[in-house]
Amino acid sequence: MSVPPASRRSGNTARVLILVGVILQFVEVAGILALAVLPGNHRFHGIFLLAVAAVGAVWGVLILLFSYRPTADGDYGSARTPTLIFGILSLVTLSILGGILYLIAYVKLGDALHEAAVTAGGGGSLASGTVYCPRCGGINPALGKFCQRCGAPLTPP
Repeated sequence: MSVPPASRRSGNTARVLILVGVILQFVEVAGILALAVLPGNHRFHGIFLLAVAAVGAVWGVLILLFSYRPTADGDYGSARTPTLIFGILSLVTLSILGGILYLIAYVKLGDALHEAAVTAGGGGSLASGTVYCPRCGGINPALGKFCQRCGAPLTPP
């Protein structure tokens, strides 16, 4: 999907937020690795910390693959759900700042999709099976003839 210039601002903001979150993730991994190799650590603690660091590194790579990469390619619809999931899971796993950044990026991805649809003159496709209303920008089923939000006629995709 070609991204209209107006939606690039929100998309670029989301991309930067995701990238900063990933960088924070890898800084946390480096800190955990530093703790793991401290002299005087009990063997179990060192192994546990190494395992936590490995999970954190894999987590960062997953964020890069499923959230950052599609956002950088302008595929905001594909990046939106994984970004929300990473945001919620990051908050639950005590990576508070990263989680907040991912949740803000999720909102910005939605803004980018909305801007792309409005710039395209309405009827823009959000994902397969949905379209934006040309008048209000509301999300509707692709097979609908009228907007569920404002009642305007929908342009088929």
